[in-house]
Amino acid sequence: MRRLVILVSIGLSTPAIAQQRDFQLPTATEVFNLRSRCAELGEAILDQQPFKNRTFPSQASRYDPRTNRCYVELTVLTDDINTIHRYLYDGQTKEMLAHAARVNGKKEGQIFNNQPNPPGIAGYFEATEYIDEMMAEDRE
Repeated sequence: MRRLVILVSIGLSTPAIAQQRDFQLPTATEVFNLRSRCAELGEAILDQQPFKNRTFPSQASRYDPRTNRCYVELTVLTDDINTIHRYLYDGQTKEMLAHAARVNGKKEGQIFNNQPNPPGIAGYFEATEYIDEMMAEDRE
């Protein structure tokens, strides 16, 4: 006995699909302004940190036009270079998204996304990879 199967495709329009279709990337001028604003937000996060003596803090910012988010990486080194902390923040909300640290050879890290994180060294590598990914510029 042969069965005939007919597949019918129905185009459904959901609000999420409509929003994706209506979304337009910012113009070059808008991206320039948003990157400048993101850099200002990064400086503000750096200025608000209570650093101890003998530390060397720095920050880098990245505006992502595809997600319309500002990412800020804060890096803190000690003068003996035995300690390094890397923090990733959402520049607008100032929410910490990830942290990776190497203190006297011990590595630890966490991504703050409500997902379980592996402890210790596995968490360090995941957090480092996540920070690197969020701070990487697209070169298309």
